[in-house]
Amino acid sequence: MMRKWSGLIGLVLLLTLLSGSTAALPPAASADSHAQRTARAGELLAQHGVELAAFEAELVQAAEELLQERAGELKREQAQKLHGAVAALREELQMQAEQSQKELNKELLGLQLQLVLVSLSPQEQEEKLAEMAALQEELELIQEELEAEFQERVQQLQAEHEELARRSVLAFQEELEAALREELASYDQRLWAELERELAEVDSRLSSALANRSY
Repeated sequence: MMRKWSGLIGLVLLLTLLSGSTAALPPAASADSHAQRTARAGELLAQHGVELAAFEAELVQAAEELLQERAGELKREQAQKLHGAVAALREELQMQAEQSQKELNKELLGLQLQLVLVSLSPQEQEEKLAEMAALQEELELIQEELEAEFQERVQQLQAEHEELARRSVLAFQEELEAALREELASYDQRLWAELERELAEVDSRLSSALANRSY
């Protein structure tokens, strides 16, 4: 779209400049002046295209390098945040495990004391031992559940932080592309302004030369 707009502006500009002051000159001189102006305009337009393409290539390369660098920074930032979130999660679940273990160990200790200090029948002893085994299994089950919860939540955190990094990179890329388009448009306008001035100077020199030749 930008190149089409530039081309349309250039076409209007050239039509305006090339139709300038030839009407007041003799037919042969006017044709000669028109041909020279047209030739010079073609040269300037070609130069304009080369300079704009080179500038665009330079901008694109710089933008790609900047995007790659910034993308790395954003991903590292999210990786650090993920590391902190995982550490906080581990601490949270570790506290839950320790609390559960503390409570179950208290019950286990009570059963052990009963076995040692209280006179129990063989059947009662078997019951106490069964209770102790059940408590031990419960503790192992709690640890397994907490470990499974940890792994699941870590995967969720990874997905969330990867998505945040992706969105951050995409937002920066959009800003960068907008800045690139703006810079290209500005440079294009400057080139057209320079081309207009040069053609005006060419027209002035040709008009002066023709005027001197008419004497």
